[in-house]
Amino acid sequence: MIALKPHLITFHVETGVNLLPIMEQVKAAGIKAGIALLKPTVPSTVSAMVQAADHVMIFSGDLGHYGGSASMMQLEKVRLIKAINPNVEIGWDGGVSSDNAYTLTQGGVDVLNVGGAIAKADDPANTYATLVREINKHGVI
Repeated sequence: MIALKPHLITFHVETGVNLLPIMEQVKAAGIKAGIALLKPTVPSTVSAMVQAADHVMIFSGDLGHYGGSASMMQLEKVRLIKAINPNVEIGWDGGVSSDNAYTLTQGGVDVLNVGGAIAKADDPANTYATLVREINKHGVI
């Protein structure tokens, strides 16, 4: 992966592997190192990796269920992650839609990974435009 020089490499913390030396190697190559947390994973149980990460991806759906719905209770993880690493970039994967994009970004999510909402839409370009409008609107939640 390092030889490909991507912008970011993300690892699942649930692998049981000590990712810290791997993350250090990735960062030494000038690549951002990220971690991904599945729904049951509590950030404090992997705090050393959260602290070392440039990006933390919150998975709110179920892996392998493309186009599922978001578990908005996972949004609480943003606060827990930021308490460990205030400067980390937060990503979200699972169930992003025009109905929740605004709430997610206002809740502290920096990167929305959207698959099914666009790919399964009758008009993908319009769906994308709607998502962009949602995340850029101003107002009070």
